[in-house]
Amino acid sequence: MTKGQALRDRVPMTGEDLRVERWSRLVQVWMDEADAFLKKFSPQASVAFRFATAEPTIHPICHGTREYFLELTMRLRNLEDIVQNPGVHC
Repeated sequence: MTKGQALRDRVPMTGEDLRVERWSRLVQVWMDEADAFLKKFSPQASVAFRFATAEPTIHPICHGTREYFLELTMRLRNLEDIVQNPGVHC
């Protein structure tokens, strides 16, 4: 979770294409790794992690980061719920 939170805190705020592309790849890698980890222990937790919830109301304006930022924020929220309610996702 710490890695995902760090990515959320370092979202590019400028339209620098190379930086946005690198950040987006790192977000995708984190989401894939977190999902693979959860699948090992609980398929239900994996499904909960990937479940689409409401979009956050605040997001960066930088072109190219919105989609990944929204996805990252949603997955972090889902992961926090899984950690706080482990018995529900077993």
